[in-house]
Amino acid sequence: SAGMATNDVKTATTSGSGDYVVNLLPSGQYTVTAEAPSFKKATVNMSVVSGDRAR
Repeated sequence: SAGMATNDVKTATTSGSGDYVVNLLPSGQYTVTAEAPSFKKATVNMSVVSGDRAR
C-alpha cells in the first residue's frame, strides 16, 4: 500500500567527514536537506528500505 506524506522533520548533525545517522525511519521516500553557514544548501530525494543504510 502507498504511504502517506507526514512532513515530519528530523534533525541530525554530521561527523567531521559529513556522515550522519537518522535511526528508526519507516521505509519510504524522503527528502534530505543539508545546510551549513558559508555553504550552498543541498537537497536530495531518496528511498529508504527497512534495514538498509543509504549514502
